Amino acid sequence: MKPIHRILAIIVAPLMLFIAATGSLMEILDLGAVAGGAPETDVTMQSINEGKFGNGPYNAVIARDFGGDALPVGLDIPRAFATVQAGLARQMPGRDPDAIDLRVDNGRVIGQGQYGKVWKAVDALSGTDAAPIDMKPFNPPPSLRQMMKEWHRFWGPSVKIGHGDKPAVYIELAAGIALCVLIYTGLTYYIRLYRQRRKIKRPNPFWMAGGKWRALHRVIATGSGVFVIVMAVSGTLIGFESTWHTFVPRPPRHETAPLPAAAVQPMLAATLTAFAKGEPGVAMRSIRLRDYYGYRQGVIVTRETVTRQIVYDTATGRPQDLEEPGYPSSQFPFGMDMHEAIKHFHSGYMFGIPARLMALISGFALIYLSISGVWMYFEMWLRRRGGGRPGFFWKG
Repeated sequence: MKPIHRILAIIVAPLMLFIAATGSLMEILDLGAVAGGAPETDVTMQSINEGKFGNGPYNAVIARDFGGDALPVGLDIPRAFATVQAGLARQMPGRDPDAIDLRVDNGRVIGQGQYGKVWKAVDALSGTDAAPIDMKPFNPPPSLRQMMKEWHRFWGPSVKIGHGDKPAVYIELAAGIALCVLIYTGLTYYIRLYRQRRKIKRPNPFWMAGGKWRALHRVIATGSGVFVIVMAVSGTLIGFESTWHTFVPRPPRHETAPLPAAAVQPMLAATLTAFAKGEPGVAMRSIRLRDYYGYRQGVIVTRETVTRQIVYDTATGRPQDLEEPGYPSSQFPFGMDMHEAIKHFHSGYMFGIPARLMALISGFALIYLSISGVWMYFEMWLRRRGGGRPGFFWKG
């Protein structure tokens, strides 16, 4: 275990230091934004929110929804939808929209219908034509946090040269496996040493023998071991899923089917009933009706401190997830819901500030372990070279 640990560590130390430094900076930015109560319009918060609303047209959240106005209290929503339907029928005679969306824009309640890639807009109170809103699904704007995220996952170079997530995800997986091997070999070696020390009545798990660098390396590795293991395993799982994703054929494009005029009001009634029952007192920023892969859905974007997107199956009133029977393959081995859960677990998002602090501690620990490991290796190599054994890699 000792030579495997030492040789692998010196080979991948720069990679581990890069992962730890970029990940730690992300966590510092996240903690500053979250603990400081930054609004969701903040670029760091928008980077944190990336991916949680789904991909393609499943995502009904647009950039202006962060900080946008709620639909007015007391608004007759069924009547507003009927007004929008009439306006859309006038603008696009003989065509049913793929989706109908209702939201507030500059103080006006605006309804929009989607026709392929084109959106047509209607003032939901007067029925007059309106200027369409940019309905492009939310993507985080450029920021230091977003750049660190791309570099942490090695996407920086591959994205810039036009290769998407390849070969970045392969490097990501290899780095995760290497870190897991380092943890296993280091932990195994430590346990064997500790057992020997217990036999000679020295049970202290944090002993300081072997010089300052070696002692601190051992103490920090032991003290932060659980945190580092959690980060390494979850990060490796993300790398594995992302790598798997590249070998699975891409499914057909996400598409919606046209909504017949007669279906709109029953779908709206089912959506509002389910929302009132499940989320009493929660304000709505927008409501969207659509037929998504055979499911007639009502999608509500909430106006809360933490914006949520709630998708209802209007046939049953049941909330739906990112992964449902009949949806196209996500290309991830355990599904889109699990992929997003692992990502949010890894970052600490799932369990709040304590989990983020754990992730930051593991990052700082890995930075020290990488630097101290390289330092100790070169100290040993210099001693061996002075003794006439100049080989850079050795056993024992």
